[in-house]
Amino acid sequence: MVNTIILDRGHATLDNKGSYVTKGKKATLPDGRKVFEGKENEKYVIAMAKYAELAGLRVEYTVKPTDPADPSLFARVLRANNSRNRNNSVFVSVHNNAANGTATGTEVFTSIGQTLSDNYATGIISEYEKAFPSRRIRKDLTDKDPDKESNFYVLAKTTMPAVLLEIGFFDTPSDYDWLSNPDTIDKIAKATIDGIVNTIKSLYGEEAWKNRNI
Repeated sequence: MVNTIILDRGHATLDNKGSYVTKGKKATLPDGRKVFEGKENEKYVIAMAKYAELAGLRVEYTVKPTDPADPSLFARVLRANNSRNRNNSVFVSVHNNAANGTATGTEVFTSIGQTLSDNYATGIISEYEKAFPSRRIRKDLTDKDPDKESNFYVLAKTTMPAVLLEIGFFDTPSDYDWLSNPDTIDKIAKATIDGIVNTIKSLYGEEAWKNRNI
């Protein structure tokens, strides 16, 4: 029975001197705004943790949301797989994308092949579509579910169901305006957790959810 969410903030956030240790994963927009992906990811992780706790999930991290470090992918996976709650958890890696400065949209990834991760991805996407009906969700429907699939290290090597979120394109001015909006952060965070909780209930039943041990 899943009762824990392990949140993985993609890349570094800024330290108290404004330093950013991640190579790349940043952009300067045409109007001069400097964007650091990890800093945006931090905001989402904090909001998701809040909604997870309100929903009654235990929250763990591969790296604390405000810790400026950028642990290796190996370290992130090791921390998740060594959790005492690893058999009762779902792993969520939080990212924002970059392309050519014009791309837009939201993506949810799982590892290649049909696994329980696909259920969680479908649940999350369903809630995103409810929260943002006009938002483009970039899908791959070739296997009849809406998530995209890739063997990203944190998806392929974690032992629990795992999804990776690409919430928006931080190098596209219009998408950055959307993804950095506090209302968007709040709605995406709530929709992510609602999608996870709905999936847990669907997989294990309402009674098991009510009687979960946290």
